[in-house]
Amino acid sequence: MVPWSWLAFIGGLAVAFYAAPEFAVYSGQRQILEDILHLDSRPEILRRHKEAEDAADMLGKSYQARLMGLYMMHNVKIGKKYKIESVSPHRSAISPEGDEIRIQSPSGQSWWYTTDSTLANTLPGLHPLRKQSVNQGLIAGSLTGTMLLAYNTMLGLFTSSSGERDHTLDLTASIYEFERVYEISPHYDAISILFISLFAGLLLSTRPRTESGEEEE
Repeated sequence: MVPWSWLAFIGGLAVAFYAAPEFAVYSGQRQILEDILHLDSRPEILRRHKEAEDAADMLGKSYQARLMGLYMMHNVKIGKKYKIESVSPHRSAISPEGDEIRIQSPSGQSWWYTTDSTLANTLPGLHPLRKQSVNQGLIAGSLTGTMLLAYNTMLGLFTSSSGERDHTLDLTASIYEFERVYEISPHYDAISILFISLFAGLLLSTRPRTESGEEEE
């Protein structure tokens, strides 16, 4: 019988197979538009306006509003006129409701209440990531996962025959259905280290986005 861990692993690979190309496309379009939004040359903006609009169409309202702000700043009359209020081309965020767009200062937001996380800016097409409740859920889930896995690895979550909680579940041994899956703490295995790294990385990605340009000002 295939253990649930293998099913989860195969399911994760299937999701990654479809999600990775989409992420690459979104990331590429976001980088293109960010480069254009920081241009100071009106002729260069005119030359690349079609490229910018294609990216803004994919990335959504917040980027469309920033592009309109760039057009207004440089008095660009050509190109699409999105039916949306323009904002500063250098920073924007979507409110927790998802439709209202407003300028926000990332440096002024706390980690728990931010709607402008690093993850939300890395995946701009996933608008739910701009909601406080979603980001808070990711913070709580990733923090809990990291702490449980780290505690299991270093101190042990399982009791021995003596009744002391000093044994670590070896996730690698469990996945491969080895006969011995518990070891005396501390004990480190490859799968546990991988999961700790993934959960810790997810936790760090929920932090408010920082912009070096704002710090220099």
